[in-house]
Amino acid sequence: MAVPLILIATLTTGCAKKSEPPFERFAPEYQAYTPQAGSGNAYDGYLLAATKAAESTSKYADQASFRDHEKAEYLQLSNEAVNQAIRASQSASRIDFRPSDPFLPRPSHQGLTTIGRALAWRIERALAAGNSGEAANLAASAFKIGTDLTGGDVQDALLGHWIVAQSRDALAPSLAKMNAGTLETLGNRTLEIIGNRPSTVDTLTNEEASMLAGVQFVQDAYQRKDYELMRTAMYKEVRAAMEYLQNLSPDERPDYFRGFAGEAKARVDHAKKQLLVPRPERKEFKLDERTERPWKRFATQLFETLDPFVRSDEVYVTRTRLFGLTCLALAAGKSTGEAPADLLEKAADNALDPFTGRPFIYRRAGREFRLYSVGEDMRDDGGESDETGRTPDLLLAPIVR
Repeated sequence: MAVPLILIATLTTGCAKKSEPPFERFAPEYQAYTPQAGSGNAYDGYLLAATKAAESTSKYADQASFRDHEKAEYLQLSNEAVNQAIRASQSASRIDFRPSDPFLPRPSHQGLTTIGRALAWRIERALAAGNSGEAANLAASAFKIGTDLTGGDVQDALLGHWIVAQSRDALAPSLAKMNAGTLETLGNRTLEIIGNRPSTVDTLTNEEASMLAGVQFVQDAYQRKDYELMRTAMYKEVRAAMEYLQNLSPDERPDYFRGFAGEAKARVDHAKKQLLVPRPERKEFKLDERTERPWKRFATQLFETLDPFVRSDEVYVTRTRLFGLTCLALAAGKSTGEAPADLLEKAADNALDPFTGRPFIYRRAGREFRLYSVGEDMRDDGGESDETGRTPDLLLAPIVR
């Protein structure tokens, strides 16, 4: 007897293997940005200079401390690259941010670190030779380079903060020895740079893209069943999360990775909102403890960059504003014999303490003045601080008067 065609079709369909849900993409394929010489974009100039700096100082790539003769050679080797970065800093910067492999070093960061280190050492050399004008110009270039880098993601921004701090701290103790004209020019330039810094919201948007690149990394490794790669990249801390993945069914996979990626977005959205309100009104990011988070070990490795960035950014903005304002107060004192009464009024937003959203504490008596931030505890302790200058009140690096 003939078997009805409809029954054959039903049997065939019933025997077919159920297809797995497709894998979603949470980050694009890694495509490194290619800088263009002569583009007029400062960022291109920085990247090209960074490549040259890394190549020229490769013998010192893994060295953290330097003797005097090594510093001298380092400066000689990096001189051309540093000068290239200084020239680039005279133009506007536009960062075309591209997320990269979260577990590989950024190709440009070694060279940019070289440039930041060399700028600070050149400032020290200029000061030792009595050339404060050159030292001031070098510091302004370092401030521009470091500040421009904050337009990337958190890794880029933290490197930018470091570059600014190295040169700022190298010059700050000698400010009182500089003439009024140099101080005024440097103060105004510093406040201009920090006043036009890239938006912190953009930095957080770029960081979300980097977080999602981490989610994509985990999913790609899971798809290939390459658990050894996960273990190598994130060490034994992710063992429980890896074991969960190994037992994850294909049907559960889409919701797992959507939840994983959704946490990155939720963290960044929260951070952006908190930056819009004064620090005392900010709330910590809290997850619903009733919600299962089987990816939480991965999240610990990939998502906990936001709070350290915000704290670093507050210090960077605070100390750079204090630096610029101090230059202007010292300049006025040298020119008129008195610290200016209207220092904070003239500085507008640059006179605001990032910790409170209110003006810095400023007290003057003749040429003498005291200028500081209340710091993280948001309490005025009269300018008292520890050896780091960060607590309880936050100060500029010590000034030798």
